[in-house]
Amino acid sequence: MFRSLLVPLDGPARATTIAYTAGLARAFGASITLLGVKETARDGHAHPVDPFEWHVELSRLLARLEHQAEGLRAGGLEVNTAVREGPASERVPEYAERHGADLVVLTRGWKGPDEDSPLRSLLHAGRQSLLVLPPNAPQRGEQASFRRILIPLDGSRRAECVLPIARALQRGAGSHLLLAHVVEEPRMPGNVPPSAADMRLVRSVVERNRHAASAVLERAREVLGAGAELRVLVNPSIPSALHDLVAGEAADLIVLSAHGSAGDLRWGCGSVAHHLIEYGDHPVLLVQDHRVPVELPARRAPVSV
Repeated sequence: MFRSLLVPLDGPARATTIAYTAGLARAFGASITLLGVKETARDGHAHPVDPFEWHVELSRLLARLEHQAEGLRAGGLEVNTAVREGPASERVPEYAERHGADLVVLTRGWKGPDEDSPLRSLLHAGRQSLLVLPPNAPQRGEQASFRRILIPLDGSRRAECVLPIARALQRGAGSHLLLAHVVEEPRMPGNVPPSAADMRLVRSVVERNRHAASAVLERAREVLGAGAELRVLVNPSIPSALHDLVAGEAADLIVLSAHGSAGDLRWGCGSVAHHLIEYGDHPVLLVQDHRVPVELPARRAPVSV
């Protein structure tokens, strides 16, 4: 579970970032570290600076962090602050790893002078779980809403590692949970229109996978409780189906594993997770599955259809 939240604060959407951080910290009983980075370019691109001005800027940055921290402490949260110098794309992952942050909260779109970003570096490294906020992430008041949470599952054990986290949000934030599985329609190869036999085969595969998906979601509901809603969708594109579902259900948050059944651990996250983060308009809680203990009941026997 998440016990230590790292929050790199840049200019954009700071109030929104703080609101989501406060909500997660309360739900998980976690401490918070607000990290400020005095940006510099990578070696070979630095420009001469006045030492006095540099010190003044660092002091101002720390003062802004402390101001944000005091507001969170007033709400009963445990908050620390830290300042680092250098490219944010290097300092943020470095600090997260060195200080054992469980979850990093940041806004999509923060780029440094070298056009790299902390988000890109963190995704590439694949070491920490992330809460990624789009620039226009909604919030209601001083604390973000987690009223409706979408949990995409693909039947893999890795994808189900998010269930204890969803359960903690359900208990700590009073969230309503929506479990979803997208059955991908098989694509027929070649340019020749499919025959009647081809279409029967496609329908048969889809129906079989729908039954299997229903069993997956029912098993997950055993962990989360009977109040969780279930959705089984059929679509040629899993990311497109999930984007439409998030919008149609007015979900406040997507919680999913970084890797699923086809996940390759050489990469920080799979294609579906990357698509939701890169192109979506909703906050995504990306859970690095290799770092989260799985607390699930034993699997049932396979469903025969």
